[in-house]
Amino acid sequence: MFVDTHLHARYTRDVPHAYRAHRVGQIAELALASRELQHPVVMLGDFNFGDDNPEHAILTGLTGLSDVAAELDTPSATVLRENPYRAYSRKPDRRVDYVFARDGGGTAVVPLRTRRVFDERLDLDGAPASCSNHAGVFAELELVPGAGRALAGPSPSAVSLASQFLSEGRHQAKQRRRAGVARHARPARLAPPSAAHRAPGRRFARADAGRGLLDSVRGAGTRGAAGLRSARRAPLAASRGPGRRLLGLRQGRSQPTPSRALRSARR
Repeated sequence: MFVDTHLHARYTRDVPHAYRAHRVGQIAELALASRELQHPVVMLGDFNFGDDNPEHAILTGLTGLSDVAAELDTPSATVLRENPYRAYSRKPDRRVDYVFARDGGGTAVVPLRTRRVFDERLDLDGAPASCSNHAGVFAELELVPGAGRALAGPSPSAVSLASQFLSEGRHQAKQRRRAGVARHARPARLAPPSAAHRAPGRRFARADAGRGLLDSVRGAGTRGAAGLRSARRAPLAASRGPGRRLLGLRQGRSQPTPSRALRSARR
């Protein structure tokens, strides 16, 4: 199974917390959905965290995925100051684009090699250009039937760390909602139908529902596949509150399918 995702950007000039709770909530979504897949999983994309950031440890600990480049000792920065589209940036080169993989269904995923691609400078009508403001990652993997390892349960340290950041995000959301109500209160008759979803503070609403997902991931290691299916059928308590739009949930509707969860992370 290939999963292409893009986690929430950091926007450090916008807020000091860099939207970490958002990314951790998205990681919990990915972990819950991917753990129900019996086949080998390759997850790749722009994860918007460095390998020294806690989100890296949370993702590998909750999902059971391995960082392919790190496993081969060939990590390479994908955000480069020499990129023409980043000439203004003073930030150092860093790695935020990854290929993660794990075994599944008795089949092993064996990393062979990785390298950086699409990092060359181009000329566009006399001006410097590039394929993207990020370089790409090429990974060669081999599938070996009969050599796969069983998926271990979520790492307790990853669960604890994720819980900490989701709690912080919940607190920040409450603070922003209070401030938003004070600054942006309007008569109800003037509010368009979608105004509630654009109000300040909604950007952290995912933290509430993310904690419910994290509880499901935490239990996956002991309940197995049947427990995961049961967790998917049970409505999240947080889905009845401000975080009900997480994964497209609505009141009175059950938790969505894993495929929808994977698509949600890309949004």
